[in-house]
Amino acid sequence: MTAVLLGLAGCGLTRPDVDPDQRRLVQPLVHDALIAQMKREGGMLTQDEKHLRPQWFCSEDIIEIAGADDGQSLTVGLLAVCQEYGKRGGALVTGTGMATPWITELRKDATGRYRVTSQDSPPDGGGYVTWIERHFSEAGAEHVRDGDQELSREVEAAARRHFGVAEDAPVEDL
Repeated sequence: MTAVLLGLAGCGLTRPDVDPDQRRLVQPLVHDALIAQMKREGGMLTQDEKHLRPQWFCSEDIIEIAGADDGQSLTVGLLAVCQEYGKRGGALVTGTGMATPWITELRKDATGRYRVTSQDSPPDGGGYVTWIERHFSEAGAEHVRDGDQELSREVEAAARRHFGVAEDAPVEDL
């Protein structure tokens, strides 16, 4: 995989390489775990606007994957955007959402398949930057700080497809 040179802020760091096969292996596991976490936490639409048939949509960018020496576990560092959407008339309605880095731990089960064993994201406020620096490599942390606007567009596009809402239809806040 070709490393992408980060041009923002003149950092000169290359993005960490992620093996494409590992990415394909863990992507659906990470995605499903994020959706499950968002459903557990709930949101404004899910709690108060059930008539809008709200759903959670997530998109994630896997930044780095580290394996344990025993070959039984993986630590996945990613940037995720999750947004709760509903539909009112011909428009999307946004509810609760988040854009944040995550660390997801996976471990092989008895069948040899990876399962998500834990997820963690940074605290709001003063510990946010420190958490990122503690959980990501220097290049990975730089990528996290730069963000990824494409993820937000992917989430909205998925919601539009799901609800059958036109690309040019409005997006309304609750």
